[in-house]
Amino acid sequence: VTRVEYFDGLEWIGESDTAPYGFTWGNVPTGGYVITARLTDDVGASVRSVPVLIKVGEPNEVLFLVGTADLSTAPGDAAARDYLTSLGFTVVVVEDITAQPNDAFAKVLIVDSSTVDSGSIGTTFRETAVPLLSWEEANQDDFGMTGDVQDVDHGNLPEQTQIEIVDPDHPMAAGFPAGSITVTTDPRDFAFGLPGPNAMIVATAPGVPEQATLYGYETGVEMMDGFVAPARRVHIFLSDDAFPA
Repeated sequence: VTRVEYFDGLEWIGESDTAPYGFTWGNVPTGGYVITARLTDDVGASVRSVPVLIKVGEPNEVLFLVGTADLSTAPGDAAARDYLTSLGFTVVVVEDITAQPNDAFAKVLIVDSSTVDSGSIGTTFRETAVPLLSWEEANQDDFGMTGDVQDVDHGNLPEQTQIEIVDPDHPMAAGFPAGSITVTTDPRDFAFGLPGPNAMIVATAPGVPEQATLYGYETGVEMMDGFVAPARRVHIFLSDDAFPA
């Protein structure tokens, strides 16, 4: 070995060409980091180490999964990011095609936007013990929240403006009384799911109780097909461009 380089994800953070090949990484901001080392030998061959996960301080970071990291082209995602930031979170935006399980390390919440390609996310974070808030209707079955029959177990309701509060006492009802309430200024697609019997259903499509538009599972309860929620799981009705409305 002639050189060892160190990386945080894809970002180079230091190197050493002297045994025992270490370096001091100073002034590291609070957060979670995925560290690897790349070893190069005297004929130029190199190999990458397995990752090591480290946490600095107590990060207050949200992993925001999106279809494109350029949020200037995704106003719904940009508005959601800005709202999360206003609540005091540090939002880490990750594009769906690059998402890896380690991205959730040291995060306090995973947010799954409907702009993702559901197949790119798939079951990547299914067993991750981090709370999840999702509005990608086609990922509900991947997280074990519903069955997998499109437009039956989950789907989109076109041109909606209202949801119906069915559990006004639950905190997710935000103090609204039972009944239909208008939640968007103009019609948008709303994502729905048909969750299992252990779900807390807070709101549905008006007059359609089997189409839940706001529901969740607590940590440790059985969801679908015997799968147990590794952390809190919540579905909300938003779609790609609903948040700004």
